[in-house]
Order: sequence, then structure tokens, then C-alpha cells
Amino acid sequence: MCVMASQRGEVKLRLDEGPRARHDAFSKHAFELVLTDIGEVRSQHTIDADAQFGDVWFVSSKRPAPPVIGLLGALVGERCLLEIYRETPGTDDLRAEVEKGLTLSRKLSPSRKASTRVMTWVLSPGNPRSALAELGFEPDNQSIPSGLYRMPTGLCLALLVISELPVNDDTLFLRLFGRGMHQQRALRELFDRKDSDTTLAALWALVMRWRITVESKEQDDRTELDDEFIDNIAWLKEYERHQRQTAIAEGHAEGHAEGHAEGKTEEREQLLDLVTRERLGRALTQTERAALRHRLGSEGREAIVHQIMSCTPDALARWLAAPPREPRP
Repeated sequence: MCVMASQRGEVKLRLDEGPRARHDAFSKHAFELVLTDIGEVRSQHTIDADAQFGDVWFVSSKRPAPPVIGLLGALVGERCLLEIYRETPGTDDLRAEVEKGLTLSRKLSPSRKASTRVMTWVLSPGNPRSALAELGFEPDNQSIPSGLYRMPTGLCLALLVISELPVNDDTLFLRLFGRGMHQQRALRELFDRKDSDTTLAALWALVMRWRITVESKEQDDRTELDDEFIDNIAWLKEYERHQRQTAIAEGHAEGHAEGHAEGKTEEREQLLDLVTRERLGRALTQTERAALRHRLGSEGREAIVHQIMSCTPDALARWLAAPPREPRP
């Protein structure tokens, strides 16, 4: 503060400071002078703030966004914050997001006259109607048909309501962060498309790790949101059960006699590969695929399927890496 010590009402400005500093000192002491009798006044008050963290900070590399990213690639600009809510945010949550974005913008700006604006995108599973109305959000139907709401331009914050997004390939990634039937449908779509794109395959592997982590917890350690996720992907257990029964039934029907047609052998191997891949939550390496083929000859179809379905993904990976038994004569 550019002020010499003074008694109440006696403000001495340092004339060796610039005009802005002198005005700053005068202003602070003027308010101190008139407000002292009616309350506590502190000039040059330090505002302590806890460290703030954004969920995702994105800076564009200028490369074209792959189609699999869909709507998200069209919305994110040169740099932005992405805040992902599992529960619908309230007014105070959105106010905090505005503050976070403005703080980051100020930090990145070289000066007040050369400000850097950072866009903040909030992903919400539901529509916080009262918060949107209170904070002045307006729907933006020009960017997408529904689900996008923006604050006044200068605040650089927009909100995507996942439950209102159109259901198509462009919104698949974003709909994974919805709740209830919205997430369940997106998980099914991801499962159906995971073999068509490496990014989608990697996303499905993340889903599987999430599932394994939640299922490994005791019921008392699970949250309501954990249970909801398990419910949303419960359909996968029926698929896995069907795959296991199919593999075992084929093993019984075919036996282990030699002389199977080459096409049948290839079909069995592809089915085993599929069951193993689903259990691991990722594609098999060439080494793992070769090990699986070798074990098929040494241990038999039924034993292998039982081993695959009874192992955790980590244990299954170790089993595939271990030396197999010698083939049966």
C-alpha cells in the first residue's frame, strides 16, 4: 500500500509513486475514513484462497479431432477446463466453477489489457433448473439441438446436461457420464462399437477396470453411485454367462479328438480369444494369444474357460504369462 503512516483522517501519499498507486492509496484511506465508525475496515486486505483444481485442463494441439470424439471435439477450443459432475450441481457449485475459470484466466493473462479467456465446460447428469435460472444461463440450440446452456459470454462458462443430449454417435462419449438409463444405454453402445476403433476399445478397458474395482469392494465400502454403476452394467454378466456356456458346450460337443476341420479350430480359437478379451478388459497381446492356443491343446477347452472366468484380470494375465503344461499325448 503506497501510504505513509497516519492517524485517522491524515493520509499522506507517497509522491514518488505513479498516478495509479497514489489513486489507490487515496481510495483505500478514503473508504477507511468514512467506514470506520460503522464497522471493521481493513485496507490492503489479504485474501487467502485454498488451491483450486480443475478436473481436466485441455490445450489444443491444433490437430483435427478424430470422429470418435464426436460433439466434444467440436466444443472444446484452444484451451479450456472440463468439470465432470456425477451428481447434478447446485447454484453454489456453478458459482465456484465461474470463480475457478476466472481465477485461471487471470493467472494466464499477461496484463489486464491483454486478458486470456478460458472456457469452462461443466458436465451435469441432470438439469439444475433453479441454478440455471438464478445464474442467467440460456439454452444454446444453435450448437446442438438440446442439452447445452451458456452463461453470459463474458463469464466463459457453459453446461452440458447429459440427460438432454441427443442420442447418436456424436454424443456417445459424453453420455457415458450420465446417470441411470442414460449411462446404461451409452455403455451398451460402447460395448457394441468397441472393436471398431482403438480409442473405443481403450475406453471399454477403462470401464472394465472401473467395474472390477467396484465389484472387489465390500458392500459396506460401496457408495450409492458405485451400486448404480454396477446396476447400469449388470447386463454384461448375462452376456458373459452366455459366452461361458457356449464355450463349454462347444468343448463337450467337439471333445479333444484330433482331425477337427481347420475352420472349426479357428472358430473355437476366436471364441476363446473373445471370452479372454472380455475378462481382461483389453485386447490380448500376440504372446498371450499364442499362450492361449498352446493351453487349448494341453489343458482342454472346459478347463481353460473355467480358468478364464474364475480369475481376476490381473490373475488371468499372470496365468497367460506362466509356462503352460506340455500338450497331452
